[in-house]
Amino acid sequence: MNRQRLASLAGVAIGLLGLGFLALRLSRDWDEVTTAFTETDPRWALVAFASGTGAMSVIAVNWVVLLRGRGAAVATSSGFAWFFVGQLGKYVPGGMWPVVGQAYLAARGGVARRDAYTATATSMVATLTGAAAFASITGVATSSDRRWIAAAIGVALVSGLGVISAEAGRRRLESLIAMLVRRPIPLPAGRFLTVQTLRHVPVWLLFGVMNVAVVIALDGSPSTRTVLEVLFASTLSWMAGFVVVGLPGGIGVREAVLVSALTGPLGAGVALSVAITSRIVSILVDVVAASASPLVARITA
Repeated sequence: MNRQRLASLAGVAIGLLGLGFLALRLSRDWDEVTTAFTETDPRWALVAFASGTGAMSVIAVNWVVLLRGRGAAVATSSGFAWFFVGQLGKYVPGGMWPVVGQAYLAARGGVARRDAYTATATSMVATLTGAAAFASITGVATSSDRRWIAAAIGVALVSGLGVISAEAGRRRLESLIAMLVRRPIPLPAGRFLTVQTLRHVPVWLLFGVMNVAVVIALDGSPSTRTVLEVLFASTLSWMAGFVVVGLPGGIGVREAVLVSALTGPLGAGVALSVAITSRIVSILVDVVAASASPLVARITA
């Protein structure tokens, strides 16, 4: 069995464990969960949807900029359509389908195949490093036990950027990635990746605001400390779902991490409701954007 297949199976196994964890928590806290849902404020649910759409749109804008930086003449509306339709690939088991989907659509739209795959891979790496940067910042302002996690993430980020900045380190990472995905994908220089990391930090602020809005919709007005906890937990949970290979949309893992991180500040029932609602909102964002963006592209062509 090759390593890519083994990583995918491991991801699925982790996801099933996460779903099992959620099922147990849901059965245990069913009364609290149903109470939270029946008292949901729809206005804040709309705010959550808008913020989630904004987060994905920032990733799309950055991706289009990366394509243009490689010399591709890409209309914004067409780039958005390729991006959002390609993003539906993350709900297919296998891990690399979002890359394949986005890059394939961009290549079919006239972008050179190598440029399409390189820009897409760079976008995914910068999305993850942007999350690490935001988590390391917000985690410092949370409880003491999470400050250690934030510090570890920050050290890993700085170390990673340092390795990529060194020519030898970057080549070794490129060899590892090529072995995993079975195609050569050049990594960006350290300075370039640092800039892209900063460009993706707003993504995670918006995703965090999405979950803060979900908390308000379900549980009223959180304290400033709770808001910081939600921002950090949201980013940490997305990172966990992002790095588990082969798991559709990080399902199970993302929710399990979010519930574990938010049970303290919110209570078990509300934390579980937030995790479930967050997943529903993110799916709606993907589906609506993937449905609307091709229509907008045709109208504006």
